[in-house]
Amino acid sequence: MVPERRGNPSSKLIELVFAHLKSTAEHPKAPLIYLAGGPGGSSTGFANDPQALDNWLNVLHRGIRRTSETPRRGANVEDNPESWNVYDSLGEAYKDAGNSARAIELYERSLELNPNNTNAVRMLKQLGAR
Repeated sequence: MVPERRGNPSSKLIELVFAHLKSTAEHPKAPLIYLAGGPGGSSTGFANDPQALDNWLNVLHRGIRRTSETPRRGANVEDNPESWNVYDSLGEAYKDAGNSARAIELYERSLELNPNNTNAVRMLKQLGAR
């Protein structure tokens, strides 16, 4: 519980809700803080909605120039092993990072889980796997 008005410690106490997603990096960097912003905004939905988390990771991915480091989306795959979409997104991150072999594995798994995933088919062709 925290004061609703930070400058007035005697103001009404409100619950502060947050979700902590552990980094999968071998050597984690500074933490990334995401605030939904606006009155009534909440970021905690990501903790219970793999699709929402994956959508946010896609936005984040587009805003970060990838290097040869392992993409950081692995935690979402570990937490949601039956979600074809998280494998597809992780495949995209590995493809963009230049790791075609791993990208192919992930696109193949995504396609196993969802044979109608046209993006995985297209990416596998682009990567020369089909």
